[in-house]
Formats: sequence, structure tokens, C-alpha cells
Amino acid sequence: MADKKITALTEIAAGDVNAVDLLHIVDNPSGTPVNKKMSLSRLFNNLPTYLAFDDVETLVDAGAISATKAVSLLDMTGEGADVAFTLANATSVGQLKIIVRKDDGVAHEANIAVTTWTDQSVAAPEIVLETGGACVLIALGAEGSLVWYPISVVGTGSSAAGI
Repeated sequence: MADKKITALTEIAAGDVNAVDLLHIVDNPSGTPVNKKMSLSRLFNNLPTYLAFDDVETLVDAGAISATKAVSLLDMTGEGADVAFTLANATSVGQLKIIVRKDDGVAHEANIAVTTWTDQSVAAPEIVLETGGACVLIALGAEGSLVWYPISVVGTGSSAAGI
């Protein structure tokens, strides 16, 4: 394999990715570069820097929050009433979704309804983000299931009901 370019190698299928799979790493590239290997589990359990997503959508009006974007920024600047948003199923089980309500100074709520909720024994969840900025991390699952975790909820009535 030493005679192949990395671009000529066969790409691994999504279903075949495992924690023990190896990556090619060039250690100390600005000093004395050395070729090394690293497992995927070592990489993702030891990120040496912050994690940033470049897959961001900004929503300024009522509508659907994308399940395929990593981060959704809700900007209610100029809104004169509460704004209704919807959140559909994930595209992958275990998918993470970050929703941020900008500190826009608007005294109205951002109401997020889970539209594809399938558990009829409980009411569909609704997430309410009040003024002052807020951020939620949601683990989306199959069939409308989700876990809500408030990273930072500012405002007296920001809440999640039915979860």
C-alpha cells in the first residue's frame, strides 16, 4: 500500500466505521514530521482543541428547524409576537442538534414543537426559549424520541415540556 496515494484508496462504508479503525497522522508537521497512526476512538476521546460546526442555519421567521444542519440560530429581532418553530425526526439515530436563541432583546417566545412525535401515550414535547438568549442540545433518535439538555437557559420561563 505504500505505493498508493491516499486519494486512490477505497473509502470505508459508513456502516463499517469502528472505534478501532486507524487514521494516518503526521505528528509535529512544523518541526520534525513523523508518520504515526491513531484510532478513531483515541481521536474522538481526546480532541486537542475546541469543536466548531460550520453547518449553521439562521432562522428569522416561523418554520421548520432543519434536522440536517448541526446548529440552528433563532434570531427573533423585529418579531412582534411569539414565533412557532417545528423540529422533525433526526436523519440518524443518536444525532446531536444544537439550537441557539440569539440574545435579541425581543420579549416574545420561540416555541419549538416536535412534529413527528410518535409516542401517543405522552404529549409531544415543546421547547420554549424566552428572551435573553438560550441554547439547547438535543439528542435526536428514531421515531420522534429525543433527550433535551439545557446548556444555558436564560429567562424565567424557558422550559421543555413533555420530555
